[in-house]
Amino acid sequence: MKRNIFRKVAAGIYHKVLDCKNNYRLFLKKSSKLDYINIGAGVFARKKWAVLDFSGENNFYSSSRLKFIDHDINLMETKRWDIPDNKFELAYCSCTIEHFPNKESQHLLNETYRILKKGSIFRVVAPDITLALLHYKNKDLEWFESCYGKFAHLPKNKEYALEHYLLTFFSTKKVEVDNIDLEQVRIDFNNMWNEDFLKKYISKYSYEHSNHHINWFDKFKLAEFLKESGFKDIQVRKRNDSDAEEFHDKDFDTTIPQMSLFMECKK
Repeated sequence: MKRNIFRKVAAGIYHKVLDCKNNYRLFLKKSSKLDYINIGAGVFARKKWAVLDFSGENNFYSSSRLKFIDHDINLMETKRWDIPDNKFELAYCSCTIEHFPNKESQHLLNETYRILKKGSIFRVVAPDITLALLHYKNKDLEWFESCYGKFAHLPKNKEYALEHYLLTFFSTKKVEVDNIDLEQVRIDFNNMWNEDFLKKYISKYSYEHSNHHINWFDKFKLAEFLKESGFKDIQVRKRNDSDAEEFHDKDFDTTIPQMSLFMECKK
């Protein structure tokens, strides 16, 4: 009981300190020219960085969070962004494209290319499905727990915990909302090609569950999408390994790096 109270108090203090830090960063940001853009960043404040995200209708963004967004754009709509061509010198997008179907993900990359200046670097980070499939095949429950923690909503039959974690990686809605036969997931994985298996279990998008993963990427698929948008010099990089000094900072590549794919390219 006392331990739970202590945790709640500690969490409250942590969030207040974080709010103060973010508000100070927001002040510094507003006093600088916004030469860089972070796409799908949410609550992010850093000098020279603009934030593109969608406030939405699901109350994820409270009024206090809206102040962090500079370009409020619905990424599920394949419309031209209200941003001029060749505006930014650097772009970053982390843990965002896996929340959208292929068409919308491609449009996001196309628009990023358009708003960047020639020679600019774009760094994109997404969960690496190759890692998930490998660790599932090796029955490495510990690795999935290191990524997501120990879920409170695991299936009653713990024998299928690995299937639950695997689907969460690329098809969150199906595992949380739909009634999935986890034994069939196991059978399909063993009998289908990887891409066919992934296509079968991809979920449909809903802004009521905008935090869901509904797509998957490996280095080959993401490179194809980037090439289609016009990017060149496409490379797989390591965490905080970049030709842009900005990305060496601890503000970047922080979201579950052990399961992430880091790629960089140029316009």
